[in-house]
This record gives sequence, structure tokens and C-alpha cells, in this order.
Amino acid sequence: MQEEILKYLVGLLTFGISQKRLKDRKVFDRLIGQLPPSSSAILLLKDHDMGAPFRHEIMNPLYDALTSWNNVDNIFQTKGIEKRKNEFLDKLREFTHRFSDKSGEEGGGFISIGMKDYEDRVDMIKYRDTLNRLGTEAYEKYNEFYNFAHRKLPV
Repeated sequence: MQEEILKYLVGLLTFGISQKRLKDRKVFDRLIGQLPPSSSAILLLKDHDMGAPFRHEIMNPLYDALTSWNNVDNIFQTKGIEKRKNEFLDKLREFTHRFSDKSGEEGGGFISIGMKDYEDRVDMIKYRDTLNRLGTEAYEKYNEFYNFAHRKLPV
């Protein structure tokens, strides 16, 4: 009798955990569909020298992530995944806020921070270096989120 009750309770617990992970998998797939690892936006964070101009629409998925990834439908029930998602969003928010300090349209659909080819203003060099560092940090937080969730969630 006790063994049957124990099996029943373990079954309930296991079912609850698997349901939570299935829901989290759907959220993960939706978010990664909006901002895949190979997207231009993620590659911008990883590789782009922020002193050089780039097409402004590349930033759109990053802004979309900031506005929609914390919606109630996009919250992970697994605390470790939610924590890493929020760490990515916090670093991305810091990057986009700093970028907006001095960025502007270049024309032809390009945006930049206004650096010259042979920049000699120390404040602009420091600003570019800060943006490059923040972009790299945001990229690393994205990878931590992606890899952790990918390991924890069923395929």
C-alpha cells in the first residue's frame, strides 16, 4: 500500500516537472525563433566594431527582445533559465542604452556613433571600446542563456 502511494506521488511530481519543461521548451523555441544564434543581431553583438556604421534594421530584433521577452507568456518556470534570460536582457539593455547616447542616422539606412575613419578624439575611442565590450558581454550572456536552456529542456 505504501509503495503504491509512493509511486503515485512520484508520478505526480514527475508529471509536473515534465509539463513545466514542455512549457518552457515552447517559450524557448518562440524566443529563439525571434532571435536565433546565427541572426545578424547576435552577430552584431559578437563581431561588429561599433565604431563602424551598420544597417539600422539589424538592431530591431534586439529592441524587440527587450520589449517582449519579459511578457507574461515568455516567463520560464525553470528558475535557472529565467535567471539567465534576465541576465542577458539586463546586459542587452545596458548595451542599447549606451549605444543610443551618441548614435544617429548616417543615411542610406545606416546608423553609427559618428566616428571618423582616423578617429583621434579620446572620448569617442573610449565610447567605441565601451560599446564593443558591452556588446561582447551581451553576446556572452545570450550564449549562457541559450546553452543552459538547451541542456535543461527536452527536445
